[in-house]
Amino acid sequence: MGFKNLTLWFLCVHVVYAAGDARKLRGSITEPHLWPTAAKLPWRIAPGLIEKKPDAVKKVESFHDEWIRPVSSVKNFAMASWIELFVSMVIWMTLVVVAAFMYKQSSNYLPETGPKPVDPEKTQQDLSDWQSKWYQCYNYPDLFLWACCCPCVRWAHTMDLLQFLDYWPAFLVFFVLSAMNQLTGFVFIGIFLTMVLVFYRQKMRKLFGMQNHGTFMGYAADCLGFCFCWPCFIAQEAHHISQASKLGWTKDLAIKSGFFSSRAEPFSPTI
Repeated sequence: MGFKNLTLWFLCVHVVYAAGDARKLRGSITEPHLWPTAAKLPWRIAPGLIEKKPDAVKKVESFHDEWIRPVSSVKNFAMASWIELFVSMVIWMTLVVVAAFMYKQSSNYLPETGPKPVDPEKTQQDLSDWQSKWYQCYNYPDLFLWACCCPCVRWAHTMDLLQFLDYWPAFLVFFVLSAMNQLTGFVFIGIFLTMVLVFYRQKMRKLFGMQNHGTFMGYAADCLGFCFCWPCFIAQEAHHISQASKLGWTKDLAIKSGFFSSRAEPFSPTI
């Protein structure tokens, strides 16, 4: 029994030392570069089974190549943004011009005109106040829809009915300034566009004898309104001229003497 135990002890010591020498030759297990590779393993799986990618991985890679890679750098992002902006601007300009042409040719371009008022002074007094509040655009959804989708078309129509500007010059002024405003990030040219809108709104106040014409409060209210909700203000102006026509007001009341005047001599007011 003593001899057997001695032999077993000798074998255990030999195995331990052999394992230690082998670890020294291989290196520490924490060193990844010394780990055995799959190519040296006898139980390596066939390459075809490993290289075949699941459908989910293919979809992720396709999404990355199509959407992530184009904007992965500042240069690629800038080029993609400018291309998309240019294409969007061309499509938008084309649709707006077509809509403006069809709107002008519409049979409903001229509003319904009521009979000549019996008391012109009373009619003028009634029109000295806005026919609706600026936030009551839900009362005339058709006007508000045009003011939201194509404000240049609806504003040009109002300017033409008021004889401030003809339809196409007014449309071009709004259209060009609006396009340049988008290209400059809605900052620089937007100031000039707002000034134009406020200027003609003040002329409309003067024409109908409204309050706050030429006052600081009037300019401040109109400027803030066009900055924060210009569709509401454009629709309000359109609704006012529509109601004025129903009361017997005609565009001959508006004296136009601007640069784009369509007649050399102004008409005399009929009311």
